[in-house]
Amino acid sequence: MKNVIKNKTVGILGCGNMGEAILKAMISRSIFTPNRVKIYDNRPARCKYLEKVYKVKATGSFLELAKNSDILIIAVKPQDIEKAADLNGYKIKGKFIISIAAGITIKTLRKMFGMDVSIARTMPNMAALVETSITVISYSRDTKIDERLIARMIFSSLGSVIELKERHINAATAVSGSGPGYLFYFADKFLKAACELGLNKTVAKILVAKTIFGSSKLLVTSNLDPKDLVLKVASKGGTTQAALEIFEKSKIEGVVKKALKAANYRAKQLSR
Repeated sequence: MKNVIKNKTVGILGCGNMGEAILKAMISRSIFTPNRVKIYDNRPARCKYLEKVYKVKATGSFLELAKNSDILIIAVKPQDIEKAADLNGYKIKGKFIISIAAGITIKTLRKMFGMDVSIARTMPNMAALVETSITVISYSRDTKIDERLIARMIFSSLGSVIELKERHINAATAVSGSGPGYLFYFADKFLKAACELGLNKTVAKILVAKTIFGSSKLLVTSNLDPKDLVLKVASKGGTTQAALEIFEKSKIEGVVKKALKAANYRAKQLSR
């Protein structure tokens, strides 16, 4: 499989948390050697730090990065992409563009980079920082099999990968892209409630975090649906059932549906 990246160079535009996570995973998993990776970020101090840690080279501009890379990973925020990816009229051909910018469609990326490039639009999530992301990928029609393998290889180093039609990207963004935020929000409320029961914060955080972690692992590895797992925990008249009754009375299901619909709608608004 690694033959598809033989002698290819990769450039990363934007070296924030996600850009660094991709850089770290690619090098630690030996997908690319440091001498075949270039980076560009408009923060010189950030580039110097990454050069020192990962032994890669920073370029002086995005134009230089584009000229010297076969694969370009666009890892800037959606609102910064047009300014950051300015090529000053230079037309790139035969490149493979991989974007993680939420809401930026393949059509828009075509307008930025031209029709002579193939594109992968991706949506990883924050768990990429610990190489446990779930990444959704959509491709332009002309993307070659080798390029698809490259995209899968890169994002598999960050966790799991699912390929979807682009029309499903907004829904995936609402579920998995934004999902860590929902769980952190729930964990925060869970933690506060635990402390109010008399547990100190350190102990409460361990109990909450390990409970979420272990339950998530069970959900991933089990063949059972979540509702079936609920029944395995909750016994009639028990402590879990007492709590679940409160959730039901509070109509949590309706709240979750409204929240995901709001996130999905916002993703559609941001798409361009």
